Amino acid sequence: MFLANAYAFALIVFFYYGAINAFGSAVSPTIGLINPRYLVINIGSSYLIIFTLGVIFLGFDIRARDVRENIAEVLDSRPLTNLELVAGRFLGLLLSAWIPVIILALLIQALGVLLPLLGSPIGRPVEPFSLIGFVVMMALPGFAFCFALVFLITLLVRHRLIAALLSIVVIAACYWASLVLPPSVTPFFDFLGGTQVTLPSDLVTEILRPGGLVQRLGILGIALGLVGIAAAIHPRLDG
Repeated sequence: MFLANAYAFALIVFFYYGAINAFGSAVSPTIGLINPRYLVINIGSSYLIIFTLGVIFLGFDIRARDVRENIAEVLDSRPLTNLELVAGRFLGLLLSAWIPVIILALLIQALGVLLPLLGSPIGRPVEPFSLIGFVVMMALPGFAFCFALVFLITLLVRHRLIAALLSIVVIAACYWASLVLPPSVTPFFDFLGGTQVTLPSDLVTEILRPGGLVQRLGILGIALGLVGIAAAIHPRLDG
């Protein structure tokens, strides 16, 4: 449900920008700046914001699912460590959430190429480096942070509903802080990286602002640290 809504909203934003540019750029130079070729970060942000909620409900069942399916004792009796168990699930969910982002980027690029060939005034190929910035620099660290945070909160707060609500509050608070706080403080809360990805250009192929790579690696490092803490507190029936 979250994936379908996120896809739909991102495509609506893509066609919205395309329509404004196609029918208004001849009237106003300002409207001409609203070009989907250079606004994939805005389109992608709408997808990430919606699907981040889906990430919460993918990851908040890390231990409760084992108990509900009556496999907790089976898993606890296996020789794998807590870190292997938690990290394996983390990577599995992360890849499951990240692959649709790659598909969305390819879909947007395909629409940008095919629509003009079909005679449509809407649609242009997206600047390729901005696509890389969206898929790799924004989505991957952002999803990693969300999954790791949800894992940790779920294992600290055993009640599933409370854990889900608390995860939503924390992630929403981080997103709100990245929008309203001064730019000097924003990188500490901008887990999606919207403020770290630069505006694309056909002349300058930069993806991140100065210091942006450090910030994105920092978010990824925090995610891995949270996974390690989650593995350390993961309950296990050692007896």
